[in-house]
This record gives sequence, C-alpha cells and structure tokens, in this order.
Amino acid sequence: MRIIYRYLLGEIIGSSCAAIAVLTSLIMLGDAFKRIAQVVVDNDIPFWLVLKMIALLSPQAMTITIPWGLLVGTLLVFGRMSQQREILIIRSAGIGLVPLIAPVVLFSMCMCLASFYNNAIIAPKCMTKFKEMILEIGRNNPTLLIKAQEPVDKFPDYTIYVDKKYGNTIEGVYIWRLDPKTRIPLRSWRADRGILNADLQNLKLTITLFNAREEDRAAADPTDLSRITTGMRASQLPIRLELGQDFEAGRLGTNIGIMTAEQIVNHIFATGEQKLRFTPLFTELQKRVSFSVACFTFMFLAIPLAINTGRSETFVGFVISVAIVVLYYLMIVYAMSLRDQPNAYPDLIIWIPNILLQGLGFWLIWRANKHPA
Repeated sequence: MRIIYRYLLGEIIGSSCAAIAVLTSLIMLGDAFKRIAQVVVDNDIPFWLVLKMIALLSPQAMTITIPWGLLVGTLLVFGRMSQQREILIIRSAGIGLVPLIAPVVLFSMCMCLASFYNNAIIAPKCMTKFKEMILEIGRNNPTLLIKAQEPVDKFPDYTIYVDKKYGNTIEGVYIWRLDPKTRIPLRSWRADRGILNADLQNLKLTITLFNAREEDRAAADPTDLSRITTGMRASQLPIRLELGQDFEAGRLGTNIGIMTAEQIVNHIFATGEQKLRFTPLFTELQKRVSFSVACFTFMFLAIPLAINTGRSETFVGFVISVAIVVLYYLMIVYAMSLRDQPNAYPDLIIWIPNILLQGLGFWLIWRANKHPA
C-alpha cells in the first residue's frame, strides 16, 4: 500500500501544482493587464516594480486557482488510471476504493488549510499592499485617477466621466457636483475636450474644460428635472478638485474585500462608530472559508467523475473542471450579491454549492464502490 500511496500522491501533487501554476498564470495575464496597464502606460515605472505588482496580485488569483487546480489534477490522474485499468487492477488485488483514495482526501484537507491561510491572510495583505502602491502612484500623478469610460468618485462631492483619454487630454467630459449628504447632482458641466493638470504638492487636480456648458438644478429640489436651467457657457473653464481622504498616507478606508480574517472578526465584535454592518462582514468571512473547503469539495467530486468517465485527455478534464467551477462560483457570486440583505441569509446560501457538490461526490463514490467497472 505504501508504494501505491506514494505513487498516487506523487501523481496528484505533481498534476495539481502544474494545473495551479498554469491557471494562475492565465488569470494573471488578464487581471494584471486590466489593473496596471494604464498605470504602466502613463508612468515611467521600473520593470521590477511591475513584476512586484503582478506578484502581489497572485495570491488573490490563487483563491480560485488552488481548488480549481486540484480539480483539474485529480480529473487527469484518476481519468488516466481508469482508462489504463490501473484502478481495476488495484481493486482486483482486494483494495477497496475508499482505502485507495484516503490519502488523496487527506491531502485535499491539508490543501484546505493552506488555501484558508492564503484567503484569510496572504491575499488580503497582498491586495492591501497593491492598492497602497496604486494610491502612491496616484498621489504622484493624480491624472491617473481619470479613466476612460469609468465613473470616477475619488474627489469629494464630485463625479467625473470621460469618454476618451489620451495622456493628459480627455474628450467627452461630464462632471457632476453632488450634494454632500444626499449625493444628488446640484450642478453639472459638459465639454467636448479637457486638459488635466496635477498639483502634486497640494494633491489637487485641475481640469480645464474647452467649450464647456453648465446646467444648474434648483437648490430647493434638485430631483425636479423640470427645474434644470442652462448656466453659463465658456470657451475655457478650469475646475479645481481636491483628492479625498482615501489618498492620505496609509489610508484605504473600510474595504471589506481587502481585510484579513482577523480584521473582519474584530469589526464583527466592534462597537461604536467603528462598527460595520454584521451581514456583509460575516458573509465575506464565510466566503473565504467556503473557498477553502472547495479544495476538498472539488477533489472529492473529481475522483468518481474521473473514474466513471475514464478519460485521460487533458481537454476533456479541463472542460469538466470549467463546468464545475462555473457552477460553483456563479452560486457564490449570487450569495455575495445578497450580502446587504440579511433576510436573504447570504451567509447560509454561500454554503449551498459545497453541500450539493459534496453530496453528489459521496453518492458517486458509493455507487462506484458498490458497482466497480
């Protein structure tokens, strides 16, 4: 049995690690490009710093790729062993399916702990460091805060939208000044073109609008669209904006997504002004635990699926894994969309994928053990 266990674990660990590395690289290609492309293009950033930013994003990607990689690796190994009749030969020697997969299941539980450590501590700390680097770059060059076709609300009491951006030149500019309490627009400006100028010392950004048109809403009732009046027109109009408190050194606000598990627990039991809503915090904590348990869930389901399908082709195993992962994470996304609705019990819904897939895995293993191929 030791030889079989050593052989099986070696195959599973090798295939799973390779799958995790490949999947993480694929996700990082898209995610890293999306997050840092504009920063790299508009700034003279050293190559080593770009690599550091990419490395800081890796643990976040691994919250998904660790369980996914275990799923792919298990499908490939057990699929090949089933196709080549290795499992049938082992069972003909009097070794049951349950004793055969026991070390693999134990390995998946160890990976659950490793995944939880990544999800609860490493990934949040790396994302915090990544955002601090982006904010530092933003402080050094506030023009980076303006992105094409993305609403920008980093400036107190203002929301900005631009259709196109070329360096410091923007086109199709829309600026709204908001009520500090209700966040309802009080005044707006439109312009065909604008120029961005940064004041690094005072952390201010000046947007010079060309061919600007202004609209005013009634101060008494800004929600009454019939009372909007046309304001001044200007061939050149400077609008000066200050950066918000989020750009103070070391400040990232209360972003639940980049909190460590310890910080989330502290906020759950906090009192006074620092206390955040319980349900979003508890749901986020449950999500990280659920993602960790997915290592066991995916591997436990992959074993009977691979044995029953008996396929060793990489493409077939990958397609099966994609279908399972998409189903799993769609349900997680649905649960997270309800985290601001306590009556919907999102913290319980988030466990439904694990319960269903584990139940299916138990049934398939019982069936395979009772009726060996």
